[in-house]
Amino acid sequence: MPAKIPSTVRSDANELTVRNLEQSDLEPLFERLANELPKLDTLVLHGMRGKRFSELPRNVGKLVRLRKLALRDSRLKTLPPEIGNLERLIALRVEFSAIETLPAELVACQALQLLEIRKGALASFPAVIPALRGLRSLDIYEHRIDRLPEEIGRLENLEWLQLGLNRIRELPAAITALRRLRALALDGNKLTRLPSDLGVLRKLRSLTLNGNKIAELPESIGALAELHTLWLCGNAMRDLPLATLGRLRKLRSIMLDEERFPQDTVKAVDAIAANNTKVHGPAIWESEPLKLAF
Repeated sequence: MPAKIPSTVRSDANELTVRNLEQSDLEPLFERLANELPKLDTLVLHGMRGKRFSELPRNVGKLVRLRKLALRDSRLKTLPPEIGNLERLIALRVEFSAIETLPAELVACQALQLLEIRKGALASFPAVIPALRGLRSLDIYEHRIDRLPEEIGRLENLEWLQLGLNRIRELPAAITALRRLRALALDGNKLTRLPSDLGVLRKLRSLTLNGNKIAELPESIGALAELHTLWLCGNAMRDLPLATLGRLRKLRSIMLDEERFPQDTVKAVDAIAANNTKVHGPAIWESEPLKLAF
């Protein structure tokens, strides 16, 4: 096989990025990694320049010491059942793929805290995800998902939930069981309303709803005392509950279509954000509460 492990990589290396992969590279690569890099902790695999791998060999299950795995720019449609052997995984990223499903065996990866399946072909919310009870960050961005199961409420440790650019029409009642949520991103879906009791998510700091069909905000939004970011562009709203928004003393970033609202409403919203900024300082977009970037 081509020398995919650079000669400069020490045998005690714990991180490795491999680029420009073809399907035939993978099985011998995994054998070498398992045998030659016993301390490997983080692995990033890129298919690039037209060379994209379409499946992972089953011997990926030999990399039992991995804690972080990223698979980028591939034609993957699923992951092999042996992915469940990687019980130490705390972070799994699959980006720019053709992923259609996740294997039930992923349930064995109970150490997972971050799961990102971005820009793929999921037509439904993977049934295995609610069983990953340790998840703190879940990113299912740009797929074809049209509904969320009530079981999503089991993910009680979630702090960040990204579901943008799907086809979701309604949020299940169980979404309000996610009491540790700090950021909820739902941009580019087909939502027409929000749960009336959304205000129970008291730790929520960022709520982004651009590009939906929402006609009004629930009164309970005024209970989101930690909210600092609220994005509402591209919805069906013609009015805003100004008294309710005025209760959000930490709200500093409000995005809306100004031409849809009376000038008095726009000025009132601007005043809320300006006053809160003076009190609390600049807004900080906290897109990912976990320090697991790789």
